[in-house]
Amino acid sequence: MKVISLKKRIKVYKRALEVIENDLTELGLNSDDGLCMVLDCIAFNKHYTEREMEWLYTPNRFPEFKKYYKDGLDLKFANLYNINTNIWRRVVLRLILEELKANEEY
Repeated sequence: MKVISLKKRIKVYKRALEVIENDLTELGLNSDDGLCMVLDCIAFNKHYTEREMEWLYTPNRFPEFKKYYKDGLDLKFANLYNINTNIWRRVVLRLILEELKANEEY
């Protein structure tokens, strides 16, 4: 799978944070669905039920997300992930956006 352009990735990360903070159901997702699903739904402008997505390729399309997703194993902040997935998603998105901003890519 090809990497999504940086400009689009930044927009997706920002929109994902907004959706997670407000209402995942607008994407057809619920509180326990993974961030990979959220990113793909937004990137492809699809409701979860509208298409089968290839969730395993999400880290390839979003390289900044890759270090937080390793096929469900060895997640950074694993304890937070296990206690509260929603907070974990917010932390990851904010860290990604801060990293991009620090590198002046946003």
